[in-house]
Amino acid sequence: MKVLFISDTGSICPIAARLARTVGVQVYIHNPDYAKTYDGMIPKVSLKELRAATQLSDTIIIDADRKNSGSQHDAVLLKMFALPAELTYVFGSVGKVLSRDHYVIGAATFLGDPDPPNTSDPEGRAVQLWLADGEIKHCFSMVECRHWLSGSLGPTAESQSISLWKAEVPDGIDSLVSCLNRHKYTGPCKIRLDKDGKPTERLVHFTFDDTFATLALLKTSLADFLIGGFEGKFKDDYAACERITIQPYPYVNVELKKAFAEGVAVDEDSDDFWAQDVCQQDGKIICAGQDGLVGTLTMVERTLPHVWGRLYHRAKHLRIGADLQYRIDGFKVASKICGAEKWATSSATCSAAGEAKLVTSRR
Repeated sequence: MKVLFISDTGSICPIAARLARTVGVQVYIHNPDYAKTYDGMIPKVSLKELRAATQLSDTIIIDADRKNSGSQHDAVLLKMFALPAELTYVFGSVGKVLSRDHYVIGAATFLGDPDPPNTSDPEGRAVQLWLADGEIKHCFSMVECRHWLSGSLGPTAESQSISLWKAEVPDGIDSLVSCLNRHKYTGPCKIRLDKDGKPTERLVHFTFDDTFATLALLKTSLADFLIGGFEGKFKDDYAACERITIQPYPYVNVELKKAFAEGVAVDEDSDDFWAQDVCQQDGKIICAGQDGLVGTLTMVERTLPHVWGRLYHRAKHLRIGADLQYRIDGFKVASKICGAEKWATSSATCSAAGEAKLVTSRR
C-alpha cells in the first residue's frame, strides 16, 4: 500500500509521519515557502516527480484546496494534469483528475469555495463530520477559540484551543451534506455554528488542530481508518488540543523567522505532540523556521476539566528550546460556551484552567 499526501504548506505532515510507521508514504509540498517542512523525516517528492508519484500511489490525500495565485508552481501543476492555466481551484481540479483512477481523500473531490467569508464568532461551537461513500461516518462536537491571545486580543487565526468529543449529527445540515455527497466528497468537514446551533460557515478540508484531536481519540489503527473509508471506533472521552508556537508567530517576517524560530531544538517525539514546523538536521529535530507553529499538543481524558488540566501540565514540560506561546483558558472557554453545569466535575489539577491569558514558558 502506497499513500501520497499533497499539501500546500505541509500541515498534514504530522499525520503522514504517523502513517509512515505502517505503510509506504510520500509527501508533496506545493508552496516553496514551506519546502523545508519535515525534511529528513519523511520521504518527499518534488513538483517534477509528482506525476510519477501519483501513478504509483494507491491512495492520495489532499489536505486543502488551493486557489490559483498565478505562480509558476500553480501553472506547472495545472499543465502537468492537462488542465487550463486559468482554473481557480488548483488542488480541487487536479484531484478531480486523480479521482478517476485513485482513492482520493480531501478537498480534491469538492470544487467550490474552500474558504467562504468568515462570519463566525472566534469563540464558539462547531461540528466535525467525516464523510465517505455518501454518508456521515462520524460526528464530533467541539468548542474552539481562534483568538491568538487571551480574551479577544490579538489576530484571529485557525483554532488555537479546542475541546472535542463524540456527538450525534445535529439538525439543520442536511442540505450541506447532500451537496458534498453529490460531489462524492470523501474527507472531513468542519461546520461552525451560531449560538442557536445553526450553520454559519463550513470548511471542506482537513482543519488540522481538530483533526489531531479527533485522531487522538481513535482506537482503530490510523492506516485502517484513513485507507478503509473512515471505518473505526473512537474513545468515549474528551480530547483537548492547544497550538504551541514560538516567536515570531503569528507574524511571518522572513528575517524574524530566521532570527527567532529557525534552528530551535524540538526534542519531542511523543504521540501527544503533533510537530509541524520542524525538520531534521544532523540527526536532530529542529524548528524549520517556516512560521513558528512548532506543533499541536493533544490530550485525552474522561472529563473535560481533567483533560485541560493534564494538557497544561504537559505543556509546561515540553522539551522545546525557546519561550513557548500558548493559551491556558481552554476549559474556561468551553464552560462559557456550553454552560458550566455540563462539566460538573472539579479537580485540583485544572485550577489553572480558568485563567485567561497567554502563557510564555521560559527555557
